[in-house]
Amino acid sequence: QDPIPVGAVTTLPSVPLDAALSNQVDGLQNEYSAHVSQNLQPSVLETVVSLGLVKLAAHLEQFLEDCFFESMLGNHPDPSVAPTIAVASRTDVELLIYSEFRRERYLDWLPWDRTNARAKAYLMDGRPFDRLAFRDVEARALTSLAIVRNAIAHPGAYAEALFMRHLQERSV
Repeated sequence: QDPIPVGAVTTLPSVPLDAALSNQVDGLQNEYSAHVSQNLQPSVLETVVSLGLVKLAAHLEQFLEDCFFESMLGNHPDPSVAPTIAVASRTDVELLIYSEFRRERYLDWLPWDRTNARAKAYLMDGRPFDRLAFRDVEARALTSLAIVRNAIAHPGAYAEALFMRHLQERSV
């Protein structure tokens, strides 16, 4: 899934964000189960798993992005979630973030530390993203997902080196 460019008009799903992500994950599980039941060759099944992981990461990043923008716009169901700076539209949020954080045309939401830093800067007490502040296992899992996803989606020396270093760190 390509990143959403600055100023793009997007709409959120009509179901709550967490339900939308859950539906996406369920769909991926069903796809995987359907492929497993076909007794595919190991190389084909490996490709299915790799593509499923890339899709899962894309869905998760979209969930994080939607949650961030909804939080910035005051649309989060938790009333304690609020922006540090009042904004009126998604375009306002994009202008604020892009001028402050990067010169790139898109935001990435994984590895987790980027999302966490953005939440701390723009949302009161980093909420709702602060919930992972003391959940090291989950935060590391999100970082691992990004590293593995990048190794699959962007084959090359840099992504491979990061992946190999990640594997070495995990085996220590």
